[in-house]
Amino acid sequence: FSLLSFVVSIQQSLGEVPHELPLTTTNIQGCDILVVGGSTSGIASALSAVSAGSNDVCLIMHTDEVGGQLVEEGVPSIDFAWDSVTLPDGSILDVSNFSHNPANLPFSFTDLLKRAGSPGKCWVS
Repeated sequence: FSLLSFVVSIQQSLGEVPHELPLTTTNIQGCDILVVGGSTSGIASALSAVSAGSNDVCLIMHTDEVGGQLVEEGVPSIDFAWDSVTLPDGSILDVSNFSHNPANLPFSFTDLLKRAGSPGKCWVS
């Protein structure tokens, strides 16, 4: 089939993938495994397939960048669902001060954030 997609073909090794990959129309004749979606789960699935011995893994994404919601301000979209809560009486309670306050996060997650440091030090697509 023919796709206008961002196609990453991973061949036999976990070598470094270039930071800039072309947006192309690619005819895929066949892959051992085709991963649809370039979110963190899709990337992990493709890398796991290569680690397990697959010789030809293709990852396709409908946009020109991989990373899913993590490339949007570094926060998965589900986190924004907790910025406000509708109470049974119909009023809205703003909980953003609680949900985004590091003092209210589980210790393990806070520790992870401290170790990761500034998101500006990480490469995203």
